[in-house]
Amino acid sequence: MRPLDNQSRPTRNTRGRRCSGPVQLEPGSSTAAQYTRRVTKRRLLIFVVAYNAVSTLASVLDRIPESFRPSIDVVLVSDDYSTDRTYEAALEYQRTHDALPLTVVRQRRNLGYGGNQKFGYRWLADRGIDIVVLLHGDGQYAPEALPQILAPLVEARADVVLGSRMLVPGGALGGGMPLYKYIGNKILSRFQNRVSGLSLSEWHSGYRAFSLANPVRLVIDVKST
Repeated sequence: MRPLDNQSRPTRNTRGRRCSGPVQLEPGSSTAAQYTRRVTKRRLLIFVVAYNAVSTLASVLDRIPESFRPSIDVVLVSDDYSTDRTYEAALEYQRTHDALPLTVVRQRRNLGYGGNQKFGYRWLADRGIDIVVLLHGDGQYAPEALPQILAPLVEARADVVLGSRMLVPGGALGGGMPLYKYIGNKILSRFQNRVSGLSLSEWHSGYRAFSLANPVRLVIDVKST
């Protein structure tokens, strides 16, 4: 999965403590070593949204590349009030795996996909995180691509990076995307490119990374779920 990047702007350089422990909250191309030295100049978080992902969550976390893990300050798993044992599975993973700085959150009610994201981005920005990448607990996006999708942000070449399932011909359908979603995605992306003047292969990917600058937070706060 190759990332697309947009305009660049550097973010601040800070470093802080890693977060850990379960929390229950109210809703609201370089070598690995070179890459690690660059990324640790900014606080980096992997944000995993999860809903009824008990059968896939551990596999998603396992697939985060080992060479990339020293670069990560926090892995936040936000369980959106699942009806299965996703939250318990996340706590068990945290208890038995110490290679990832895992923080586990369970929402007290279902916030929906957008609401869960808004909660997470506010949580991260309030804790001084500089760069965040969204990952899905159901495994539909490849954790193996994390270094590639984050590189433009780490190197201050972009503020936003989107993964795309459309760059490889047949890749989206081969990966299990239903035909109706594929057709709708192509039509909407073509329309949005025409309106915006951009040329993105996909506008509706959930695999995205951000620099958490103040303008990003303002957009989060005014949008609905």
